[in-house]
Order: sequence, then structure tokens, then C-alpha cells
Amino acid sequence: KTHKEVVVDTTTSYGFVLADRNSIVTLNNAAATTAILPAEASIDYPIGTEITIINLGAGVVTVSVTTDTINQNVGGLTLAQYDKRTATKVASATWILGN
Repeated sequence: KTHKEVVVDTTTSYGFVLADRNSIVTLNNAAATTAILPAEASIDYPIGTEITIINLGAGVVTVSVTTDTINQNVGGLTLAQYDKRTATKVASATWILGN
């Protein structure tokens, strides 16, 4: 079993960085929070990259992208407290967000 690094953030706006590749990012704030997947032009994550997002705070977390495409059909782009989603890069500039 592979160990994943855990990144802890308590701000209301978190932009994913290359070091978040294949890790768990926990967001913990009482206010609404935005989690932003950067454009491929700024960070070219390899296809197959997974980033697990967990909302520990009372504020709703909304996952967004700058210019890439994010597709989802289960759970939507918002995470209530204790929700978890995984963003998976499946093609150039294309992500799937699912449980």
C-alpha cells in the first residue's frame, strides 16, 4: 500500500501546486472555501495524477478550474463538511472529480 502525503490548509482559497500530486489535501475553514485546479499551461500534472480533497471545516468547499475542463456526475463540485472527492487527470487539460 502506498503512503500519501497529507497537506493541511486553513485558508478560504487554495490553489493546488505540483507537490500536491497524488496526495491528500485537507481544507478546514468555517467560511466557504475555493479549491482551484490550475491551468495545464501553469502546472502540467502528468496524466493519471490524483489529488484527494477532504473538507474538514464547516464551510462548503467548491472545486474549480482556471481554464481546464473538470467533469463530474456524483457529488457535484461542492463538498460539505467531511466530504471527500478525488480529482483525477485523465487527458490533457481534463480532470474527473468523483468519490
